[in-house]
Amino acid sequence: MLVGSNFGRTDHPAWSANLLRHPEAEISHKGRDVQVTARLLSGDDRTAAWTALVAFWPPYATYATRAPARYGSSG
Repeated sequence: MLVGSNFGRTDHPAWSANLLRHPEAEISHKGRDVQVTARLLSGDDRTAAWTALVAFWPPYATYATRAPARYGSSG
């Protein structure tokens, strides 16, 4: 999972707009190049991902207080 948090700033990071326009990408994971397709999560998928992300990195909860419009009800 890739998170475009931008450290809680009100604007999305510039690279996230590139992925939304061109979701086909390649990442390097454990020394291997892997083809991926990015997608913006919504609904239950977004809620579940947000819960997992905050459990993994609690500062995400702070980011949500800085930019509530970006994080919506899941933040």
